[in-house]
Amino acid sequence: MPGAAQRAATLGTARAVEQVFRETGGGRLIEVRPESARGRTTILVRFVRGTWMCHATVDPRTGAVLSIADEGPRIPVAASPLGAPVGAQLDFRTIGDVQAAVDDPAVAYVATDAGVGRVRLSRDLTWTLTIEDHHSTGFGATRHVAAVPGGVVGTTADGRAFRLDGDGRRCWATWLPAAPHSVVADPAGNRLLMATDAGALEIRADTGAVLGVGGGPVRAAAYLPEGNGHVLAGHRGELLVTGARGGVRRRHEQDGYVERLWAYAGKVFLTGENGLKEISPAKGVVAQWAAPGAGAVQSAAVAGGQAFTCTRDGRIDRHDQATAAWHGTLPALDGCPSAVTCVDPGTGPWLLVAHRDGRLTALPV
Repeated sequence: MPGAAQRAATLGTARAVEQVFRETGGGRLIEVRPESARGRTTILVRFVRGTWMCHATVDPRTGAVLSIADEGPRIPVAASPLGAPVGAQLDFRTIGDVQAAVDDPAVAYVATDAGVGRVRLSRDLTWTLTIEDHHSTGFGATRHVAAVPGGVVGTTADGRAFRLDGDGRRCWATWLPAAPHSVVADPAGNRLLMATDAGALEIRADTGAVLGVGGGPVRAAAYLPEGNGHVLAGHRGELLVTGARGGVRRRHEQDGYVERLWAYAGKVFLTGENGLKEISPAKGVVAQWAAPGAGAVQSAAVAGGQAFTCTRDGRIDRHDQATAAWHGTLPALDGCPSAVTCVDPGTGPWLLVAHRDGRLTALPV
């Protein structure tokens, strides 16, 4: 077991990274280590933030950021504008979530106030965004969706979960012990993990049978990329990394409440009060993307070397994934965007934006 001094040092360095990223608006961590000079101990944080390299020093006793400096010349920001958008409209529907399908990268599922929609991006003479179907469940508003092989799983505001196949037929529906805040599928699509006030609830994706409930109230939950454990976020933002059979492996601190957690391309991502973050199960927060003056991020997508964040007030910002440089706010997206994902019709990724007024907009990345 590590001693108290080692535990304090680990918590100190993790908090130092959080403090630095909060003051600089984000960055990607290179290294963090204690450093002594002239009889004074500080924590050195080296990171990338739209430059070759930066470094900061943090007081380990107070957490105050003492200095922030660039170590190299600035990289010119040369983000090219996104291509012309295409759109579609779900009549008289409010959209709460959108997720790309597992089986067909050109398809996405849309959570609406009456069920689940299915939309496809394709090209004939021109690019078109087609609403292929809208499946009314009879359960009321769908809050979140998670794509699984052969269909989609949805959750409702009143605490119900259901699965639809590719043709919109209901496979199962089950009541949950508490309303879920988020839902994700494991890498194979065999299990589902739901964050609820009753704990992290795991159920079978094929039948809806409950496999177990762990921990106390959970705000967001995700499978580790290899599927052999979980990352759980409490209501105050603390992160727990658990094993496949339960049991806490690590605890990490991070500032602000968490909106969503998910695994993508071997990494774990988090959205919430202080932007989009990349989480290392061993180290905690290792990267953060945030925009000046932006509010809490409720949805985000990473594709084509870029990160897109969608805030609660309907603002979508664009960032460089590698350097965390901010490339501005996407213009002309009315209708209050509420969620984003990425689809690929075979020519490269497109950003798919869901608006609260029922509109969908796709822009080539």
